[in-house]
Amino acid sequence: MTTVLSHEAYHHSVGWAFGELLVLEQMSQLPPDSVLRVLQSIPKPLLRYALAGGEAAAEAKAERRASPRRKVLRGARVMVAGAAVAEVQVRDISEGGCRIWSRQPSCVPERFTIRIVGFGGERPCAVRWRAGEEIGVEFLSG
Repeated sequence: MTTVLSHEAYHHSVGWAFGELLVLEQMSQLPPDSVLRVLQSIPKPLLRYALAGGEAAAEAKAERRASPRRKVLRGARVMVAGAAVAEVQVRDISEGGCRIWSRQPSCVPERFTIRIVGFGGERPCAVRWRAGEEIGVEFLSG
């Protein structure tokens, strides 16, 4: 069975990735003092993470995980009783679970089945954490 995302969800996924590239391009055209002002406006933890290339934070998180996560940007559907209840983006994935982003996180129930574009089939899931629009889920067996 093929999963097809809505036109809006597809463009949001592409737009998010393109938006990051656009910001970098725009910053490269600013005078040095303007770049400094932009950098000073970024919250310190986020700036440290960005300047480290995300590697330091990723290494610290990886040590606590049973299996390493890899970054992806895939569309997915949250399914309950065979019906789609939300369209989400999978931001990273491992053997044991994934991190998803939802425009409407309150629509994602505590237990559901996820259908990820390009990863055939469905996987039963349970929510392990929520932080704003991001949700960490564990893949359940069976």
